[in-house]
Amino acid sequence: MGACTVCGTSSADTEKQKVYDEAGKASITEQDLQRQAAEWKQNRTYYGQGEEDKFRGENAMDIMQKRWQWYQDNKQLFALILKNHGFAEEDISASMEHTRPLGMTAALYGEFTKLLRTAAQAAMNRVRSEHPELQLGELMIVLQGSYIVGYSSNPRKGDRYIPNWLFDPTNKSDYDFRCYADGFDQYVTKLRESGTEIKDWGGDRSHIIRPEYIGVMFPEFEKLIEDFKELTKKYFNGKSVGLQVTVMTKDTTAKPFPWDFQVDLDGKQ
Repeated sequence: MGACTVCGTSSADTEKQKVYDEAGKASITEQDLQRQAAEWKQNRTYYGQGEEDKFRGENAMDIMQKRWQWYQDNKQLFALILKNHGFAEEDISASMEHTRPLGMTAALYGEFTKLLRTAAQAAMNRVRSEHPELQLGELMIVLQGSYIVGYSSNPRKGDRYIPNWLFDPTNKSDYDFRCYADGFDQYVTKLRESGTEIKDWGGDRSHIIRPEYIGVMFPEFEKLIEDFKELTKKYFNGKSVGLQVTVMTKDTTAKPFPWDFQVDLDGKQ
């Protein structure tokens, strides 16, 4: 069978998957791991058209779960791959132990979470004060994207089942997180009834507010975005990195997947 230029998979990819799966076995040697890591190739193709786009859209969760399983089965190999791509061992270990995202050093993560907790507390206190009738639940903030574990979970990026679209800090334009609390749907309704324009993505994504409306709902998060831009200049040689905040009004997809990272807003993390 020849290569499938549409889906980015071929018989060679199947064999590659079989070889890499062997990395999880105790019998594999360090030399074998080093060889596999050296031979490993990225696929930075975005499959957003035609039949492949349709397939990936219809099988998104299956694709994400199979990539995660590959990652779980091949952690030693993936750690070497990340190291070969310039990531520090300390950051790789923290990511794999799920104590902080790969794409944030300990210092950056510490400063970021201080800003985040301050903004989150101020936002929730204000809304509760202005709308006590809403009885808002506890806020949940979930960091998402390739900077968490080192690969993109976006089902349209890279090979279908191998996580080979790596996080690239040199091309990173922003970091992302989503947030949710019981009562956010009522809060959006209140604002809309008062004449405030807040747009969502519509259809089966009508519970996801467009990021450009974050300042309307939570000016505290808009300030956080600006503060983050200034903060990141310290860590990216003067480059300002953005922060994208997505508000969810239903918890259907708000809760963290294993490849996401939930921030402890109580300050214990």
